[in-house]
Amino acid sequence: MFSFEKKYRRNFMRDIVSEYNDMTTSLKDELSQVNFVCITADCWSVFHRSYMGFTVHWLNQTTLERTSKGLACRRMYGKHTYDNIAEMIDKVLSEFNIQSKTSLIVTDNAANFVKAFRYNQDEGEEEEEVMRPINISDELENGVGNLFNLTLPQHQRCAAHTLNLIATTDIGDAEKDKAYKILSRRVFGKCQALFNKQNQSTQYADQIKNVLGRYLITPNATRWTSFYDAIKCIVSNLNKIDEVFSITSLQPFSRPLETLFLIEYCKVMQPIAKSLDILQGDKHVSLGYLLPTLTAINKSLKSLSSLNYCTPLINALQKGIEKSSEEKISIKEKLVETLKTCAEDADSTYTSSQPLVQNDLSHQNVTEDDDFLLFEDDLQESQNNYDLQKIVSDYLLNHNIKSPEDLPITLKKAYIEYNTAVPSSAHVERLFSAGGQVFSRRRGSMSDTNFEMALLLKFNKYRSYKNNTALLITDN
Repeated sequence: MFSFEKKYRRNFMRDIVSEYNDMTTSLKDELSQVNFVCITADCWSVFHRSYMGFTVHWLNQTTLERTSKGLACRRMYGKHTYDNIAEMIDKVLSEFNIQSKTSLIVTDNAANFVKAFRYNQDEGEEEEEVMRPINISDELENGVGNLFNLTLPQHQRCAAHTLNLIATTDIGDAEKDKAYKILSRRVFGKCQALFNKQNQSTQYADQIKNVLGRYLITPNATRWTSFYDAIKCIVSNLNKIDEVFSITSLQPFSRPLETLFLIEYCKVMQPIAKSLDILQGDKHVSLGYLLPTLTAINKSLKSLSSLNYCTPLINALQKGIEKSSEEKISIKEKLVETLKTCAEDADSTYTSSQPLVQNDLSHQNVTEDDDFLLFEDDLQESQNNYDLQKIVSDYLLNHNIKSPEDLPITLKKAYIEYNTAVPSSAHVERLFSAGGQVFSRRRGSMSDTNFEMALLLKFNKYRSYKNNTALLITDN
């Protein structure tokens, strides 16, 4: 039976400090026992302050289950230059002693993040030096050569962010086709006018809900699939959308031209939206999902051959994905080499009685995403090149392998090494979402240290019970 005692602010903050220290000690102990971790990092601004957040991910060496924790959320002073970013990353990794364990650090495609790793790892062409003023006293105190002694882990650009850039920026190439440009701008203009009516008038919003039985989904710049979801919502209500246009005094879609365009647009963009949802997964998604997801996108786009209006959109998407194919090829080469090594080094005690495409998967829970990632028609061609049919069927889909504990040690080690990494930096965005709940306007004067402690305790859901007194970090 817990007893809840009245606590004053000073006592409460002392408890938070104690809980944070215990959580940090426990986290460092956990990290000391794993061989590989992955870091996601990003910058965030709120109330005229800038922070850099970090999350850490690792796999249980027995069950292969993923554990994800908030690592740090540190104040960033000054500009977000590549050298400041590199110094902050090195400082946090050193604090938790995980520099040598970090297999990948995943960030978005921001230029300063990319430059921080390229500059540190001497990758690419040398950049022109930029002269900038320095504070001599700070340099003498901190050490002039600090920036040249940093050692950062290998960098991975967020696959979800890259895919979103393809779906929002690269598709601009589709407008080089004049017919597509005229039609798409006219149709999307009508959709945006409808969104504006709902957002700007509660009266229209209520009337739209009365007709459709729900509000329209409207685009949100911070939610990557929101425009597709908004158009899909309109397409699913095409039988009632003319009435909505009528009550809002807007020009309706011309049928069948504009409605067929919207239907084709949703067909083309559906694989991208599905892929974004998959790659931003939390618990069960690893870097191993990246290649199958990109392959599924290409397969889906190639199957859309009989379109009347959105063929330029398909071409633009395929071109954008092709531009990002270097990283895909590198991952594929590592995967093939690792599987071959496992086959040579491990003494296989399992034999597969059925080919891969005939293995019984009825014991698994097949979801819509699993269907999206099925490639039964394409397996034979690629497996003949590398003789991977036997490797995959023997080690991964054999009926004798009931759990991760049954996997050969060599394969399990390879899995942990390469799949500890995640393909997306979405997890650190979830840290910032929690930060918005902690750092509300009523708490705008909270110190940076107290904010970090409260945020990480909330995000990691860290709770302890001492002296029969419960201390819970909640939203209140």
